[in-house]
Order: sequence, then structure tokens, then C-alpha cells
Amino acid sequence: MKYIKYIFLFSALVLQGTFTACDKDPSRIDIALEAEYSGMLAAIRGVDKSLSDKLALIESAQNNGLADNLQVMQLVKEAVASLTGTMAEKLAAIAEAMKTQTTALDTKLALVEAAVRSGFADMQTQQALLQQALESLGGTLAQKFAAVEAAVKAQTTSLETKLNLIEAAMQSGFADDAQAQALIAEALEFLNGTLAQKLAAVEEAVKSQTTSLEAKMALIEAALNEGFADYAGRQDLIKAALEALTGSAEENLAAIAGAMDSGNGSLETKMALIAAALEAGFGDANTAIANMQTALDTSLQGLGLDLSGMKTEIIAMLQTIAGQLTPEEFAKAFKGILDAIAANSASEEEQLQAILNALNEMTE
Repeated sequence: MKYIKYIFLFSALVLQGTFTACDKDPSRIDIALEAEYSGMLAAIRGVDKSLSDKLALIESAQNNGLADNLQVMQLVKEAVASLTGTMAEKLAAIAEAMKTQTTALDTKLALVEAAVRSGFADMQTQQALLQQALESLGGTLAQKFAAVEAAVKAQTTSLETKLNLIEAAMQSGFADDAQAQALIAEALEFLNGTLAQKLAAVEEAVKSQTTSLEAKMALIEAALNEGFADYAGRQDLIKAALEALTGSAEENLAAIAGAMDSGNGSLETKMALIAAALEAGFGDANTAIANMQTALDTSLQGLGLDLSGMKTEIIAMLQTIAGQLTPEEFAKAFKGILDAIAANSASEEEQLQAILNALNEMTE
């Protein structure tokens, strides 16, 4: 036990000596590294260290080259699996680790992910843990944002968990809408694998039960901008996001309305959500028109007088055709309007004019 307890204090020296002695025999180096890793794994699985101490060991192992990204993720899972006591006691240990100022944010993020996947934390608990991790950050606002950015770029957590961190950072005032969108783009940029594998990561995050619809829509927009998804792929992702909603009808409609009210997201993407919601039976024409009104207000900031007039005309025309069509016909008509704006996605004025043209054709 003493060997396990103290080996980590000298791991850097041992590792350095190993490379000096064995620099001409790679097989001996591999054996030495494996022995170091095995000793560390035994310590992580033990019950004589606190969770925070185990996280410190994992970080030390990563910094000293004893564990790669995948091994770090596995070690954090082992640390969570080693927790004893009731569920409440395990959560308390994880919450305590979130408060430590000696553990990096990306390591805490890996811990939260392991807790969620082990069934210790639901969406609400996850957000609370992430808020605690952010509250423990020291330094200026710029330094805190830098810590969030570093965690987003790390390779030790999933895209889904990073998305939740970005959302928590916004709620904590560490990032505004533009910064959040930039963080999401960075999270996509640092994904490993082929384009298909990156798209699969986006799909997994969109299907998550621990991420808000608003955050998912921001991710879908970023995926579209980064070339991970085309027009049809965007619609598939939005449908998957809607299918992942598990609340009551009222809660689901509120989630859709919340996505409309977000400062992130283009008018076209928000209209794509409205169209998909209509098709899936979330709300009626009146709900769709109300969401369209909000989407216009939030997505076309700083409208001039002429554009504001176009916006008012669009809502009035939507209300007119809603009174003339069945729900199914209105859903189809709205999809047609979306297709029109997708083909004219240049300036704000051109987008609005494309919508008006499509509406005029429907009323002729």
C-alpha cells in the first residue's frame, strides 16, 4: 500500500530514469509505462483516497504521459465506480470535487459525464454540478472564459457534455450569445475522426436527454455552418431533437418557444424548427405564428423601418392563410415558405422578401 501511495510522488523521476536506462529498448519502456499505469489504476480503484485526490492523480498521470485521453476517460469512470455509500453520498462526493480549485475544469467535466453515464445525475443535477464547477473558477472573467474554452477543446469528454458546459457558462454570465456560438464551433472543430464520425457525434448530442432544445439548435446551426450537415441533414437533426423531448405537451411547446427566443440561431434555422414542430404535431397554426413572430424579433435584430414593416406584413399574411387552411395544409404551406427562404439566404431583406413572395403566391 505504501508503494501505491508514494509512487505517484516520484512518477516523473521514475519515468525519466526509465527512458534514460531503456532508450535503446522500446519494449522495456512499454513495460515500465504499463507498470506505472497499473499501479495508478489500483490507487484509483482503492477506497483510501478522496475523489478529489484521485482526480489529482489522474491529472498528474496525463501530464506525465502515463495516460492518454481515452485512458483518462476510463480512469475517471473507475474513480466514479469506486465511490461507496448511498446515491446521495456518492453525489455529495462528486459535488465536493466540483468545488476544488486544484482540479482543472476539463477533468471536472469528465467527472460529470461519468456521473451522468453511471446514472448518478439527471439533467437538472448535471447542470447544478457544472454550475458548481464554474463557480469554483478563480481569476478574472477573461480567465474563467479561457478555462471554459480549454475544456471545450479537450479530448476527454463528449460533444454533448461540452454543449452542456457552454450552456452553463452562458447562464453564469461567462459567455454571451456570440461567444457561446464560437465555443460550439470550437467544440466541433476539435472533434476527431471522419466527417461521418463527427456528424455521428452531433447526432448523439442532439438525441441527448440532458441538453436543452435551445442548445441543440445552436449546435445544429454550427454543424450546418461547418459543413457537417446539409439542408436535409439539418431537418433530420431537428426532427431527432424534437423526438428527444420527454416533457408534457406544455413543457415541449415551452422548449420550442425558448429556442425561438434565443439570441443564437438564424431565422432560417428557427423556421426549420417551426416547420418540423408543425409536422410532428407540436402546437397548431397559432402556435407556429407566435413562434414566427418571436423568431423574427430575435433573429433580425436592428431592423430598419422598412424591414419592420415587412415583418408585420408577414405575420398578418400568415394569420390570413391560417384561417383558410386545414392544419395539415398550413404545415405544408409553412414548409414551402421555408424552402423559399433556404434558396434566398443572403441579406435579411432578401430573406423577408422571399417569405413575402411565397405568401403572396399562396394567396393568389
